[in-house]
Amino acid sequence: MKLRIALVVGGLSGFIPLSYEILWIRVYGFATEGEPQSFGFLLSAYLTGLALGALFARNYCDLTDTEEDADPLFFVGLFFLVGNIAAFLVVPLTAELISARDLDPERMLPFFAFAAAGLGTGFPLLSHYAIPADRDAGTRLSYLYVANIVGSTIGSLATGLWLLDVVSLRVLTLGLVLVGTAMSCLLMATSATQPSTRRGIGASFALISAVVLWSSPTLYDALYEKLLYQDDYEAGRQFAHTVENRSGVVNMSDSGTVYGGGSYDAQMNIDPRPDEDTNRALRAYMIPVFHPAPSDILMIGLGSGSWTEVLSNLDDVRSITVVEINGGYVEIMRRTPLVA
Repeated sequence: MKLRIALVVGGLSGFIPLSYEILWIRVYGFATEGEPQSFGFLLSAYLTGLALGALFARNYCDLTDTEEDADPLFFVGLFFLVGNIAAFLVVPLTAELISARDLDPERMLPFFAFAAAGLGTGFPLLSHYAIPADRDAGTRLSYLYVANIVGSTIGSLATGLWLLDVVSLRVLTLGLVLVGTAMSCLLMATSATQPSTRRGIGASFALISAVVLWSSPTLYDALYEKLLYQDDYEAGRQFAHTVENRSGVVNMSDSGTVYGGGSYDAQMNIDPRPDEDTNRALRAYMIPVFHPAPSDILMIGLGSGSWTEVLSNLDDVRSITVVEINGGYVEIMRRTPLVA
């Protein structure tokens, strides 16, 4: 196998798993309403999966090194393919089991570990089989590790700080599985010696890609609704608005309830009457009671924007400064006539 191809595959085998990890942390954190321990739990499952994948790779190498007729690079690509498909399916599977089977999010951690194990087998196998055992093995292996580290770094930065601002979780996951499938099939085709085998691999890539593209809208449909409502979810239940960006996910239901990161945040309501008050808007109206002429107001957290709407209509208010980490709330406000 040419070193240049190995470096590309090594870089992608860093980029893809780290990108999936970021997406999984978002999904698992959403399902647990952002509990502080959710990041640590998911990270533990992810690292455990990578370790198990590496352990499997070592045992696989011990077995295949004694078989003269084995075609190792083909199976390296096959393991990459299985790992990427598992990573693509684990998110909708988690949402489905949490909503339909009423499973606690913590019980889904083994599924994330399994998917991470599939991703974790590829790079150790690539390092073993793509580098000839000669006097330059150490140099080539160092190049491969550098490529993997660079890919991991780019995956973390590009996915976490840019791509999540550009595309939805579903589209990003779809892109990752298609790139991973192309990489896997390229690796298998590289090891093939017969033209007919390469054509078969190309046809398999086309078929898998078509199935993934066709099934993705259905698999990821109502993803956040299932994760948030869980056993209370009903088929066809959809959020009125959903905004995804690198800071998190903001959803608004048909009734005007706003959720941030899977947790209740606020209600679209400016009515101060207690019998209809769902977000305690009366407290915003009470501010002039404690300050006779409020002029410059500082708010920490935007929520639904309802309190901002109330305060902006007070006679003496000149300016309101709102500190909010997620710009998605502003987008939700702009789509809601009550506070637009």
